[in-house]
Amino acid sequence: TCAVLQFHPGTQLTIATACVLTVTASSAAVFQCNGATLATTGTGLISVTGGVASGEMFQGTMTIGNFVWNDPSGNSMYVRANNTVTCSGSFTITKGTLYAQVGTDPTLDLNGDLTIGADGVIDCTNGMAVKCAGNWTQTGTFTPATFLVTFDGTTAQSIDRESTSDFYSVTIA
Repeated sequence: TCAVLQFHPGTQLTIATACVLTVTASSAAVFQCNGATLATTGTGLISVTGGVASGEMFQGTMTIGNFVWNDPSGNSMYVRANNTVTCSGSFTITKGTLYAQVGTDPTLDLNGDLTIGADGVIDCTNGMAVKCAGNWTQTGTFTPATFLVTFDGTTAQSIDRESTSDFYSVTIA
């Protein structure tokens, strides 16, 4: 368990099967890992259990493994402008709002399944492209604004949304 994760470019940390790295997110910048890889194998998990209002969730371009964010306070945190966050596993927001910092649009590149829980939000209003190679499951909120969602899986994908909101623009790649 830690409050902040900071890595130098080119470094890698792997969370093994059945292990969980818990980040309490009590700082304004949670993942300070530009150019780093936070990998998971099997059921390994990166679990964020808090948040700071208007803080940075992802500071820098990075690759992460299986990821879950559940902030009991429901804070909003952002992805820094002009960065790409690539998730090689599942990406889940149970409670909290993930949005883009104003500026050059960041990209959320999900190579596994996306789950937006009932109290979870992904807000692209300030500009954020979303790519999803797995299934899209949404009981919470997705605000696309005028930004593109790309479904780029190599096998059949499903979209399960309990929301009445629309995607703005969709590409099947």
